Amino acid sequence: MNRSSLNLILAMVAVSALTMTASAQSKKRATKKPPAPVASPAPADAAVAPEAANGPGEDAPAAPSSSTTASAISQYQWQPLAGQSGAQALLGYAISSSKTKQNGIESAKTDASLAALELIYQYGLTSRNSVGVTTTYSSLKATATPAGASSGIELKASGLGDVYFDSRNFADAGSGRVLFGASLGVSPGKRKPVTSGQEGNLYSGGLSLPVYGGYEADTSGGKFGAVLRYAFRFERTAESSFGGPDTATTGGHTLTVNGYYEGGGLPSHWLARLGYSTTADSENKSGGSASTSKGYSSILYGGSWGTYLSSGLLLALHYDGSYVLKQEITSTSEVEPYLSHAFSARVRAEF
Repeated sequence: MNRSSLNLILAMVAVSALTMTASAQSKKRATKKPPAPVASPAPADAAVAPEAANGPGEDAPAAPSSSTTASAISQYQWQPLAGQSGAQALLGYAISSSKTKQNGIESAKTDASLAALELIYQYGLTSRNSVGVTTTYSSLKATATPAGASSGIELKASGLGDVYFDSRNFADAGSGRVLFGASLGVSPGKRKPVTSGQEGNLYSGGLSLPVYGGYEADTSGGKFGAVLRYAFRFERTAESSFGGPDTATTGGHTLTVNGYYEGGGLPSHWLARLGYSTTADSENKSGGSASTSKGYSSILYGGSWGTYLSSGLLLALHYDGSYVLKQEITSTSEVEPYLSHAFSARVRAEF
C-alpha cells in the first residue's frame, strides 16, 4: 500500500460507515426500534489496488552509485540496479473525519483511523527493469455517530491485504525518461464485510491490474514529472454477514494523475506532488438483488524528505493528504467534502 492509498482507504471507509449510519438512523425514525446490523460493502474496494493513488514505484530514490541509469530515477520510479535487491518497510498512520447529510440536514459523523505496515521487495533485472512483490498488514477503526447521539457504531477491519506482483520500467527519452509499469493484485480469499457486530478483513475478494505511464525530465535543480495511473478491478466476492448468498462487485476502477517535483541531491532529497483521483461507481449483486455504490473523486497532495544513513540504507518521512469531494449516497443523502491525512516513515536497504 503506497502512502496516498491510506487516504483512499479512509475515504471509502468513511463513506461506508456514514451510509450505514444514515440507513440505521432512517430505520430508527421509521420503526422507533434499534436497527439490525447492516453490512458495509465499501472497505473491499478500499483495499483493492493499493497503487491506486501513487502506483508502483512511488518510493525513494535509488542508492548512491556510479551508474547513470537506475540511480538517476526519482522516487516516483525507484528500482534497484541490475542484479541488486531492495527491501523496504513503511509504517504509516492515517486519520479522517467526515459528515453526511440527509435531506440537507446533518445526520451522522464518522471518525476513522488506519495503521499500516507495508513490505516491499524488488530485484533489478536490468538497469532499467525490475520486478518485485508488495504486501501490507493494516488495522482500521471507524466510529459512525448519528447526529444528536452520545455514542456511535464501531467498525473494525484488520489483517493482510492483497499481494501485488510488480514490474517497474523506464526508457531514456530526450532530457529525461519514459516511465511505465504494471502490477497484478491477488486477493488471498473472499472479503469479509464490516458490520456493526462483526470485524471485517481487508481482502479485495478478487484480482486487480494497476498500470501506469509517465514522463520525468531532468533539470539543473531537480526533476519534474507527471504520471497517469489506471487501476482496473475485476469481479470481487464478499461473504454474506447473515448467512445469505455472496455479493459480487464489479466496476470501481480508479484513474489518477500526479505531477511532482523532486529537489536536492545525495545524501538528502525532498519531493512535493499534486494530483487528482477519481473512482467509478461499483455494481453489487447478491442473489436476485442489485445495488450501486457511488464513486468519488479526490484532490491529492503531499511531500517527503529522505536521507541516506549510510550507503544503501535510506530513511524517508512522508506526509500525504487528500481532499475528498462531495459524494452522493442516495437521491436524498450525501457525504460532505472532507480531508484525510497520512503520515509515514520508510526504511529501505539495498544489497
